[in-house]
Amino acid sequence: MLCESAISQDSPRQRDSSHRYIPEKIGGYRLDSPDFPRNCRVYRRDRPPASTPHHCHCQEPRSPTVKSWSIVPRSPRHNTVIPLRLPIIHTLNVFRIFQHACSVNRCKQIAEQCRLETQRQVQALHQRTGITPHLAAILAGDDPASQVYVRNKEKACAKAGLRSTLHRLPADVTQQQLLALIHSLNNNPDVHGILVQLPLPKHLDTVAILDAVTPLKDVDAFHPENVGLMLQGRPRFLPCTPAGVMRLLSVSRIPTAGRHAVVIGRSDIVGKPMAALLLQKGADATVTVCHSRTPDIATLCRTADIVVAAVGIPHFVRGDWLRPAAIVIDVGINRLADKLVGDVDFDAAVGHVAAITPVPGGVGPMTIAMLLENTLNAARLQLNHEDSAVS
Repeated sequence: MLCESAISQDSPRQRDSSHRYIPEKIGGYRLDSPDFPRNCRVYRRDRPPASTPHHCHCQEPRSPTVKSWSIVPRSPRHNTVIPLRLPIIHTLNVFRIFQHACSVNRCKQIAEQCRLETQRQVQALHQRTGITPHLAAILAGDDPASQVYVRNKEKACAKAGLRSTLHRLPADVTQQQLLALIHSLNNNPDVHGILVQLPLPKHLDTVAILDAVTPLKDVDAFHPENVGLMLQGRPRFLPCTPAGVMRLLSVSRIPTAGRHAVVIGRSDIVGKPMAALLLQKGADATVTVCHSRTPDIATLCRTADIVVAAVGIPHFVRGDWLRPAAIVIDVGINRLADKLVGDVDFDAAVGHVAAITPVPGGVGPMTIAMLLENTLNAARLQLNHEDSAVS
């Protein structure tokens, strides 16, 4: 029954989108109770029922304020309905809450929608200015995972109508050689976005190399200037993975305002910007950040409405750490002997929580979709910058 997936017995009282309390009982029954009448439906007292129901379902009221509710059972002998008068309560749109929570599993579909919209805007920009956004990717070394990621990004650029160029460097490339390449790309007006694929070989200074990318072409949003703008709530670019998570929640209509979000991980790439975006005005979540020194992470996770796992440890988050009503975003990508897995024990959690993103095929496509958007926006910014310089 839909009600069972929308409300949990151990959940605190929830509110709907209008900040009204969601009812926990109707006619003495908890909506998530196994004793809730099965051969019935819940309907508004001021709207007569239609034909005799054969299945349990929640009927959405036409107005946001309800004077009373009734449980309508079916009489097995006389095929009649018997309305039961109930006390005054507010509306619970159970079906919509359930539907929105489950739609987070449509990651690939949402990423494809974002790509198609980027493709449309790329075509419009080219028709208006003759410019095609151009992404330059730098791959140092021969890390197998990095090669796969870069290949996927190249394919996505081609599908969206963007140009992409891959600069392959040997694993023993020097710091000066890599910085010289970045400096050359910074000064190339034909290049609009620069991506340095991580991780870099250990002998290279990752921070210095990322800081060398000019902020207007920093489509990964790693430059300190872009990080500062994001924290101030006026971003030039957003980090691709956190932005993909926020877009996923937004398109799936999963509310974050007033919700408790637990972010597991404090990396500069995912954890810190993820927490910052959830805190921003408009998202308005209450955020807890967990890391290796956080005591009793399991207890904190059990209080979370939204869990974002980005710790980089396979199956770190267990299924019994999560509330039944939780939305779980698994950012981790960990390679085991025979497969890729996330930071969450997917098999233990998938039948227990309201929704969870899979690995692979979950957040990854959204990350690439946001990279395409950032590259398009970088081309626009540089075009406006050139126009301002001329005038």
